[in-house]
Amino acid sequence: MSEERNMDFDKEHYYKIPEKVSFDFAQKRLLCIVKREQYGEQPQATLAAISKAIKLTFEEDVAVVILEKDQKISLGEALVKFDVVIYFGVNPEHTGLNIDAKLYRIFSMESVQLLIAHNLMDIAGDKNKKLYLWKCLQMLFEM
Repeated sequence: MSEERNMDFDKEHYYKIPEKVSFDFAQKRLLCIVKREQYGEQPQATLAAISKAIKLTFEEDVAVVILEKDQKISLGEALVKFDVVIYFGVNPEHTGLNIDAKLYRIFSMESVQLLIAHNLMDIAGDKNKKLYLWKCLQMLFEM
């Protein structure tokens, strides 16, 4: 019977240690952080259209980090390789940043400007959210 208790104890106290994810980005202008369940063909097309509207080439100027469900990472010093970081439907805490930033308010941190926006699917389907994002993008990219 004590052996059974030990087995139950082991099951109850088993924690998966997340694998360390490291990022080695090339120098790019924009980093977009999205959730896997909110990123597919249509949101990627939306992101490509946004890139074109702000005069960036999606393939050359934009990096995308796709977070798995409940995944937390630390971007650390990789952030400084970008001019702008946009969190699309992602809380910055999931990338190791503990900041008090609000939706569609530009937040500066060292040489990087951060923006938190709704997820790309919500933005694509809502005229007001598109307008909020567009106004921020104009300020971020001096248009």
